[in-house]
Amino acid sequence: MKYNEREIRRTQVIEAAKQMMTAARTAPKAKGEDLLEILLVTDEEIKILSDKLHAMGEEMSRGGLMRDAINILSADAILLIGTRELP
Repeated sequence: MKYNEREIRRTQVIEAAKQMMTAARTAPKAKGEDLLEILLVTDEEIKILSDKLHAMGEEMSRGGLMRDAINILSADAILLIGTRELP
């Protein structure tokens, strides 16, 4: 069997991102509190994220955000990791 990297790249990127999600979730947490929010963005959701990022860049006069909004359009997947606030 032969695999061409160009043909399987997208699938491999998404699988690697899923493993990163699990690794982040299972990593030790401060005080044992799990406040992580983890999201994997692909396909049309990347376009939505790009549009929002571009709008934020315009609103805040931040050229870097507008540049990044264009750059993420070439990504196969985007892994977002953040925390939520304690009540």
